[in-house]
Amino acid sequence: MKRQGLFGAMTAGVLVASPCATVLAGDLFDKELFTVTKDGKVGYIDDDGEIQIKPQYDTADPFQDGLARVEMGGQWGFIDTSGKLVINPQFESAWNFSDGLAVVEVDDKYGYIDKKGEFVIKPRFENAWHVSDGLARVEVDDKQGFINAKGETVIEPQFDEAGDFHEGRAWVRTGGTFDHKYGFIDKKGEMVITPKYENVAAFAGGLAAVEHDGQWGYINQSGEMVIEARYKKAGSFHQGLAAVSVGGKYGFINGKGELVINPRFKEAGYFADGLAPVKLDDKWGYVNKEGELVIKPQFSDAKSFDRGLAHVNLGGVLGFGAESGYIDTDGKYVWQPNQ
Repeated sequence: MKRQGLFGAMTAGVLVASPCATVLAGDLFDKELFTVTKDGKVGYIDDDGEIQIKPQYDTADPFQDGLARVEMGGQWGFIDTSGKLVINPQFESAWNFSDGLAVVEVDDKYGYIDKKGEFVIKPRFENAWHVSDGLARVEVDDKQGFINAKGETVIEPQFDEAGDFHEGRAWVRTGGTFDHKYGFIDKKGEMVITPKYENVAAFAGGLAAVEHDGQWGYINQSGEMVIEARYKKAGSFHQGLAAVSVGGKYGFINGKGELVINPRFKEAGYFADGLAPVKLDDKWGYVNKEGELVIKPQFSDAKSFDRGLAHVNLGGVLGFGAESGYIDTDGKYVWQPNQ
């Protein structure tokens, strides 16, 4: 199953912030739940750092739509926020719930189940993705199209590659292996932005990053270039700002294309909870929207904040045996590395 990476979606070759890539929390009444690994097993803590679901799973994901996927003995199932198995591990692979449906794999085919574990859309696709903006992307005969929550085909599979819908638009790729271009369709499948870009990212905050002649800029939903293509790399807008690369360094621009944080960082993530992870030399810290380093660079890797906490580590790369923990927006640990 083709999925998203740590920073966000690898969309047509550029790393862009994704709505789902760094979501680590779930609902537990008025608490949030975050995944932690202890003695090789995964469990969940609350936002005070207290264990709420003891580490017992081989793999576990954040909660979405009130449930989280977990792996036990090579099979995937789902738990609720009390830790109760509500859908027994039985699937070859599974993805988190979105709009009440989850993608699961059975005999190398993908379908969709509801929160009772019953198939709403039987496994018949070569590949499938979560519901986004009311539609789900699926693959049939190596072509991608879109279905609704009932499994009805809304946009016939016809694209070599496509992205999920965000803000009423989905990017699609047309052309051959070496001469392809990217454009955008609407929910009727109509090409509303002509394929002419070498690379694109999903819409966020009304704008989409696009690459034209080797430089990145931003278009609106009408396809108008509202921020000139002049950046080496560009991320999606979050909380009104986007990371861009100028002269080999990253800074942040606003929706008018004005530099509000001067480029001085080796790498940069996106803003959430008023802070963004940035890399100076070989360490990550966090800046506020004024560009002030409010959490000094000290981590070997760091994610954007989500609901008050951020996943950080002191050695290696997150998810690969790193000494990882969680900090709050003051930079204080609520879960110590290797706790």
